[in-house]
Amino acid sequence: MNPQDPNQPAEQPLNEAPAVTPVPETPTEAPVTTPASNPFGPAPVTTDPVAVESPVVGQAPAPAPKKSHKKIAVIAGVVGGLVLLAAIGAGVFLSLKNVSAADYKAGYDQLVVVRNAASATPTVSGVDGSASEKLDEGSKLLETYKTENAKLADLKAFKGDDELKEKYTAYKSKSEAYIAYTADLLPSVAKLAEARDKIKELGTGTALYTTPNVQKIIDAYKEVATVSNPSVKTFADTAVTVYTEILPQAAILEAAGSTSAQKNTAIRAVNESTRKLTAQSRVMSEELSAKSKEVSIRESLNELGDTTTKKYNDKR
Repeated sequence: MNPQDPNQPAEQPLNEAPAVTPVPETPTEAPVTTPASNPFGPAPVTTDPVAVESPVVGQAPAPAPKKSHKKIAVIAGVVGGLVLLAAIGAGVFLSLKNVSAADYKAGYDQLVVVRNAASATPTVSGVDGSASEKLDEGSKLLETYKTENAKLADLKAFKGDDELKEKYTAYKSKSEAYIAYTADLLPSVAKLAEARDKIKELGTGTALYTTPNVQKIIDAYKEVATVSNPSVKTFADTAVTVYTEILPQAAILEAAGSTSAQKNTAIRAVNESTRKLTAQSRVMSEELSAKSKEVSIRESLNELGDTTTKKYNDKR
């Protein structure tokens, strides 16, 4: 049952920062005194052609320059600015903590979108069609999931609610691992599909085992062996080894002068070699399945969704 949209509560205003009281400048009057001797030695000789007037005995020297309080005023302004920033920061923090029912509902709605996008993302054999179609369609599905998944980070429910934030962080870590693994797997699966498409075109049964055909199979799997996924790469390497073993047997099978006994021996050797490839195919499937479970987002996504739903129901 989908929850109903609640009324959005009025937003709380941010705390106002205290006004900054400027520091007034207080001029300092110089005392009336007679000039004292220079404690740092005689004054330097001036080269100014204008004559320097001698001070009149008993006359007070010019007032000392006023001591500026601009630095004090600037410091006060900086402190006031820091107080303002602190008040704004506190207001934002309190605003994040004030998660409303509408915020939980927004989180729930986006999680539904993410769950649907995740359900559509491809598995190892989840995309039909040719190799290029597998790669194109799989990449589009993964990109949709990435786009919708990234929107969760901006939602208030997953930033302001501590429990949801913790569960979202755990889910986010899982989703990053899942995205990285799937993005790496898709090109590998596409390469493998491409090789198998080429092999299907060569025929089946004993007719497949001619030296030109076997060489084409070897070349096709050599291309697959360049992929980054270790499980698919190991399978392709095994396939290259197996069909290299089969190559001389294929020469016996297609030779006009081969006896029935020689051909039977060659067929048994071919079957023995292909059993190795079948075994490695099972290993690849098991490894891919185990890795898929390791990076699965299902459990963490469900926990996040269940908690968000509960929070919403409790709040409304």
